[in-house]
Amino acid sequence: MDLRHSTKPFVAHPKSSTVLAVLLILIGIAFVSGWIPDSPNRRYFPGHHWLMAGLSWLMSCFFLACAFLGFKQKNKSPSH
Repeated sequence: MDLRHSTKPFVAHPKSSTVLAVLLILIGIAFVSGWIPDSPNRRYFPGHHWLMAGLSWLMSCFFLACAFLGFKQKNKSPSH
């Protein structure tokens, strides 16, 4: 399985990929701002909020890239 095959569903639906990217950006902001409370029963390492935010922002970059490719392909293809 190659990267092109893995990204095909996200490139085929660029609007949905854009919505996912925006949602992940907002989730990252929620992690950093402290809107998501820590569980008192679990121990977290210092800075775990930034790690989770970084992962969500990295995933949002992936979805934005897929959306960009999808919009680019749709603009290239001739209209019916």
